[in-house]
Amino acid sequence: YRKDSDGIGIDLGIKELAVLSNKEVFANINKKRPMKRKLRKLKHLSRIYSRKLKAYRARKKKDPDNRPTRSNLNKAQKRLQAVQQKMNNTRDTYRRQTVAHIMDLYPSYITMEDLNIAGMMKNRKLAHAIAQMQWYAFRTDAQFQCAKRGVEFRLAECRYPSSKTCHQCGHVHKTLKLSDRTFVCPDCGYTEDRDLNAAHNLRDTAAYTVLDLQTTMF
Repeated sequence: YRKDSDGIGIDLGIKELAVLSNKEVFANINKKRPMKRKLRKLKHLSRIYSRKLKAYRARKKKDPDNRPTRSNLNKAQKRLQAVQQKMNNTRDTYRRQTVAHIMDLYPSYITMEDLNIAGMMKNRKLAHAIAQMQWYAFRTDAQFQCAKRGVEFRLAECRYPSSKTCHQCGHVHKTLKLSDRTFVCPDCGYTEDRDLNAAHNLRDTAAYTVLDLQTTMF
């Protein structure tokens, strides 16, 4: 039984993890207070580990014949890895819960954009933030769940300008900047949140490819 006969467009981003065409928004968990606390702790433990590693190498260089102990260095490394693992587990859980919620809407299809993640990672200012968002894993989870539940998974073309296209009249706003969070169409005056406008365009686009588990994903 399908609760929603319509499809859903999903716009992934950095400001928010995902914006759906039904106006639901899933926040960027990396901006939440618990994750920020873990990040501060991670930075603190990273500095401790770096100091201990530097001291260990200095002792090793000073007396190559007498191998220094690594016990304190290993303890610092384990504490650092434990926090990293907790952060990764938190992101994984949130991502899977988000995909599960979308699947519970029982859409007839889901459309996502074919993001050039490798190309976007070349931007040094955004690379770390993009890596934290786990877009690759999000798309993999969504495609798997669609195949499992019989929902059509659509992938919009990589060059499809979902954010710059007006959902009302179809005009492409070529001068739209990344910093412009509200889409205002210069042709018809249509005004909408940038990400929501993109999600609507992804839902309604005809420029897509249907993928299943047998299709090469990336």
